[in-house]
Amino acid sequence: MTLGHVIKTINCSKVKAKVNIVINSLKFANDASRQRFSVWVKRQGKSNRGTLFAPAAENTCNFNEVVSHSVTLYKDKTTGTFKRKKFQVIVLCLAPGTKTEPQEYGWCEIDVSHKKEMSLIPLRSIHYVDAHIQLAVEIDYSLD
Repeated sequence: MTLGHVIKTINCSKVKAKVNIVINSLKFANDASRQRFSVWVKRQGKSNRGTLFAPAAENTCNFNEVVSHSVTLYKDKTTGTFKRKKFQVIVLCLAPGTKTEPQEYGWCEIDVSHKKEMSLIPLRSIHYVDAHIQLAVEIDYSLD
């Protein structure tokens, strides 16, 4: 354990939980109908999980899949709130006719320490990408 982790978890209790990230769709500003996309969720390079590649139809790519992770959340004993737990959501793109590895299309970060209703989150990218991912976060605290 690092010193930063020890300081962060002082006066906290551990809570084991299962986090379900409901990945609904990608929304594009431009037509992306000739491409296929996959969404991966990871934490600090560990425990990568993702969706199957799905074809885009005009300005939307629908997944309707759930990606689950088991996590340890830290609950502050005085305030009763959970410490933030960030995950990266990475969108991969497979261009038509290519047999090479998929390219990173965009990414965003989500905090899985709290439930999140279905919402649109803008993607960030090295190149300008005008796309949003629609997802929700559900948490099952019954793992203890």
